[in-house]
Amino acid sequence: MNFLDEDEHLALLARCVSDSSLPADVKAAGALVLLYGVPITRISALTRQDLERRSDGMYVILGRSPVLMPPAIERLVMAQAEAVSLSVVARVVPDQYQWLFPGLLAGCPMDAARLSQRLLQHGVDVRAARNTALSALASDLPAPVLSQILGMHINTAVGWVKYVKRDWTTYVGARGGDSSGSNHRGGC
Repeated sequence: MNFLDEDEHLALLARCVSDSSLPADVKAAGALVLLYGVPITRISALTRQDLERRSDGMYVILGRSPVLMPPAIERLVMAQAEAVSLSVVARVVPDQYQWLFPGLLAGCPMDAARLSQRLLQHGVDVRAARNTALSALASDLPAPVLSQILGMHINTAVGWVKYVKRDWTTYVGARGGDSSGSNHRGGC
């Protein structure tokens, strides 16, 4: 597998947060991949409806449960949302499809391959960034939680936890159940 070393991973995340020369879409998508290991196909399909303001902060729906964004990541995602809402595309597309990463075709999200290419052009290798983030999350979270917050199949989450050699057997037993499924929205 392809991974980033910890220093490179943190440097890329810091760059997404603080480098004003990066485009807003690269900063927001890069931060989501680097922090949460979200598949680029899921990031490209995010809409404004996937963002939820609560009293304790801004949440993003990546899987079945909203995830609280750190303030720095919230600023990046909201800057991207604001840039989109001011664009010509936002004025001609119905509100139900307010893509955070709009594509060239009105009403469609940016193609995941194109978004991945934009990230790579700015130094973010999506596969390595995602693998690194997922291994870090899998070492800190049990598979059912990883599956629920990221919307990945439970078997995939178990595979990541096994890969990092973390045993969450007692957590799963105490939880009293299995969590599986995925969050999939049809697209263009």
